[in-house]
Amino acid sequence: MLSSCFIVIIWNMAEKEKRKRFTRKKTGKNKDISSEIHEVSSDIVEIERNLIENFIFYLRKWIKTNVRVVRYLLILVISSAVLMFLGVFLYSAVKEKHSREFFSLFKEYKKTTEMPLGAEKNKAFENIAESSLKLCQTGIKTSYSNNACLISSLSHKNIDKVSESINLLKQYSDKNNTEGLIVYTNMIMAAIYSEKYDIEKSIELFQNILPNLKTYESEDIVLYDLGRMYYYKNDINQAKENFQKIIKDHPQSVMIKNAKEYLTLIALNEFENKKGR
Repeated sequence: MLSSCFIVIIWNMAEKEKRKRFTRKKTGKNKDISSEIHEVSSDIVEIERNLIENFIFYLRKWIKTNVRVVRYLLILVISSAVLMFLGVFLYSAVKEKHSREFFSLFKEYKKTTEMPLGAEKNKAFENIAESSLKLCQTGIKTSYSNNACLISSLSHKNIDKVSESINLLKQYSDKNNTEGLIVYTNMIMAAIYSEKYDIEKSIELFQNILPNLKTYESEDIVLYDLGRMYYYKNDINQAKENFQKIIKDHPQSVMIKNAKEYLTLIALNEFENKKGR
């Protein structure tokens, strides 16, 4: 508001001086151009100084007549700043705590996956599932608490609690609503369903994943898993199509050997079927 007043007044002064110079030129009363510019500049500086002085004068006057309001405003500003600082400090402390807990759980999970099968391994996964679930459901959310949902889901999967695992994966996907993570969590869900022989659901998820893959990264893995599901469903043509697509589009894939093994198995079965006829 104040700067706008400056601009308007300065503009008007400049226009007046222009008109004065034009009139003087016509009447033969020309002055030295540099001295006129200096005079205009001096007038502008004087106007700015007067405006600032008036603004300060009226501001002081307003403060004196509204001491209580000013006091409340200062208290409000200071309180907001203190609360903001405390909030940032608290969140940083909580995030640091979650970070330590998450990496401890991650190391424990990785260690447990390398253990031999047995009751001890299942018990370890149960403990990890419980601890990571507490971190996942904590009141103050951080990236580490969100990632704990994924560890809890995988741990529940390893102790055959499929419904809990799927629900946690959905919760993790909702909290991390980015395209890459949605694809990743859907891949895990599809793998869980395939392990539990829910072939139809697994095929549905794998088919939804393929169009969302921006690059060829992981496409060979999805095609291989999708081919396996079609094979178990006894949809041999669809299975062959997915395995052949890996060989054609991903010649450097680590899944080519497995895809060729399935294609060989399919060819042998077809040969046996023809021979039996």
